[in-house]
Amino acid sequence: MSSEANERLPRGPKGDCGEQGIRGMPGMSRGARHGFAYLSILMLLLAGANLLWTSLEVRSADTKAQAQCQFDADLGGAPVTVDPRTGKASLLAVTIISDARTAWRQSGCPGRLAAPSPSFRQWAAHYRLPAG
Repeated sequence: MSSEANERLPRGPKGDCGEQGIRGMPGMSRGARHGFAYLSILMLLLAGANLLWTSLEVRSADTKAQAQCQFDADLGGAPVTVDPRTGKASLLAVTIISDARTAWRQSGCPGRLAAPSPSFRQWAAHYRLPAG
């Protein structure tokens, strides 16, 4: 465009550079700039709300995991009782304790797991279950 034609470009709502705007790009109207600002603020608010919601969900999941760790720790330290009629410990009881100890270790729970009771260790070996 010639400089004479450029002089005839309208000035006003498109900004100081006329219809073409800065560097030949179309300019933004005042309403478009306000709309962009409002949408940017809305995006930031939604991002903050998402961060807060995610933080609450993670905290809730962590609380549940800690409760499960405590349950597994309590159950993993239980002794095994022998049925006087059969002279054997229940396979179910030994399996539950073994599974609780395994779950505690695999969950990465904090602290130390109590040593297995001698009765549990004996019956875990008998039933070929991990006693760790």
